[in-house]
Formats: sequence, structure tokens, C-alpha cells
Amino acid sequence: GTSSPLAVDVGTPLPGHAAVGGGRIAVLDETGLRGWDLATGEPVAVADVDLPVTTNLNDGVGTSQLALSPDGTTLAALVGDFSSSEVAVIDLATGAELFRTAVSQSVEGDQLSYDGTSVAVGNYYEENGPVRIFDVATGAERTMDAHGILP
Repeated sequence: GTSSPLAVDVGTPLPGHAAVGGGRIAVLDETGLRGWDLATGEPVAVADVDLPVTTNLNDGVGTSQLALSPDGTTLAALVGDFSSSEVAVIDLATGAELFRTAVSQSVEGDQLSYDGTSVAVGNYYEENGPVRIFDVATGAERTMDAHGILP
């Protein structure tokens, strides 16, 4: 069979404020966090989450780099400014914060593992240190040397 594109009106998310996973899309904007099913275009219930929104990190702390777990039930986000970040992992059905930790510098590129048990954060520049991988349940941290654009 053939498939046709499905129009889902998600409004105008800020850069880095949308994520796709598990057949869903999640968008964070000034109205909060919202979700849609990509197969049907129908809204998906998302609990209220405590994530700050700003259009310019010069104005203060904001949220960026959203990532959905492969099953679409868990969201990872970076919360911070240009000098420091926190990594947060949130259950979308309940809004419960599953994990949060401070990172001593600005990081980028968060990603949840396939089973949602780990979250990784990195950065583009080697001098900012290795990729950091956190166990969501225990907070245990390990690192991996990987920088820039991987082949």
C-alpha cells in the first residue's frame, strides 16, 4: 500500500523544542508541552510538566534539545542557559520527573536509550569533555569519548 503525508498542525515550536519518537511528536512552546499521534494526527494526552520556556537564552534559563524515547512515553530535555545545564527525564503520562541532574557546562544533543533506562548528553567541542551517560534509575554516570559529527 501507499502512504500519504498527514498534516499535523503543531503551531510554531521554538528551535530545538520538538521531538519525535514512538509514532508521536511532542512540542514545547509558550502554551506548554503538547503531543500528537503521527499516524492519526490526533492529540495525545500529555501531563503538565515543569519546563521553562524562553525565546532567548540571554533572557534566562530555558529548555532545549527535547528527545522522546523510542516508545514515545518519556521525554528528555536540557534545561539551562549558556553556562550550565540540567538534564531532565520526564514521564509524559504523569508529568513525574524520573531523573534530573546538574551538568557543570552547557551541553547539547541529549538522547534517551531504546528502553528509556539511560540518557546521554554531549557537546560539539572536545575541550568540553566526553559524552556523559546517566542511568535514569540510579543516577550513575559513565562517559564515552565522542565529539563532533560522527561518521
